[in-house]
Amino acid sequence: VGDFDAQKVIARLRELLSNEPRAAARKPVLPPEPIQVAERRRVEIDESLNRAYLFIGWPTVSLFSEDLYALDVAAYILGNGPSSRLIMKLRDELGLVDGITAMSYTPAYDAGIFGIRAVLDAANLARAEAAVTEEIARLWSEPVPEDELKKVITQKAAETIYAQETIEGRAQILGSDLLNTGNQDFSRIYVDGIRTVTAEDIKRVALKYLRPATKSTAVLGPPAVADDGAVDGTASEGAGKTVSKRLDNGLLVLVQEAHHSPTVSMLAGFKGGVRYETEQTNGLSNLTAQMLVRGTQSRTYAQIAEAIDTMAASISPFSGRNTFGLQAQCTADTVDEMLEIFADCIIRPSFPPEELIRQQQLVLSAIDAREDDVDAVAMDLLTAN
Repeated sequence: VGDFDAQKVIARLRELLSNEPRAAARKPVLPPEPIQVAERRRVEIDESLNRAYLFIGWPTVSLFSEDLYALDVAAYILGNGPSSRLIMKLRDELGLVDGITAMSYTPAYDAGIFGIRAVLDAANLARAEAAVTEEIARLWSEPVPEDELKKVITQKAAETIYAQETIEGRAQILGSDLLNTGNQDFSRIYVDGIRTVTAEDIKRVALKYLRPATKSTAVLGPPAVADDGAVDGTASEGAGKTVSKRLDNGLLVLVQEAHHSPTVSMLAGFKGGVRYETEQTNGLSNLTAQMLVRGTQSRTYAQIAEAIDTMAASISPFSGRNTFGLQAQCTADTVDEMLEIFADCIIRPSFPPEELIRQQQLVLSAIDAREDDVDAVAMDLLTAN
């Protein structure tokens, strides 16, 4: 690109490179991103920070999808330029954020990301997320007005056109188009595609890709972000969300509210099971799990069993190939008492010798009985090979 004699440059390149052996370009094979089936949220606290940093994203498409154009225009509608929806609403009208942008990143190798970034006061986190949700819902339900769509399409198309004003910019676009798509004219095709986007296209891709089930939210900020409703699930839009918190001792806790049934289920899992055992220690995880409910420092096995039956609840050990632990179920009105017993069995098991002997006998009997089960024998033979 530029003021030079193309034929002389080509001749010089042949002179310099003609002796180099020809070889196909080898591109690394990247595994595809796993399909996301549920909403995700991650909060990280950094005491050195003064502001909260929010990112909300959804998986979308690759550079070769026809939905690329509508997604890029949707990102401009939401958060590019001072007249875009998120900036006008959250920054200028509500004063909830210091700054906010939207982007649609579509690589050539895998599905891309539609994302919204914001910098804000931690105290405004829940309200800001709720406002973002409202603006996404507008894309689902309301056609973009014709004048707004025309403005944004003009902006987006001009972005690519202006990038070619300089010699360096034109060279970069030609090179990146060829490397990423195999077509040095891709930017021209892209601008043509942007100009064909309709209001119905925007609504369609918003419903298809910007769904609650595929949303991922990341928050980085001072300790106050952990006290915000959007983090602990108390915000109105958080019902049914899975909340993730890591305790000071490193334990990861996942909590999900579901009010359609007055029951509570608990599960505590730890690394263990067959994968962590040797031929000499085989069965240790299972025996350990069974002993967790056979007595604690403050409760005997009989007392645990009596309390569980009185509550019409259940508590049962488990041990598999990678984990072992406890699971329990109770009604909502007995959750406090159940949680105390559940924690007691995990934190303060006493492993009474007499109960250990009894449990060893039960495990050995279960092994003998397993050999009488045709399905169990078949499964053992399959997994052994």
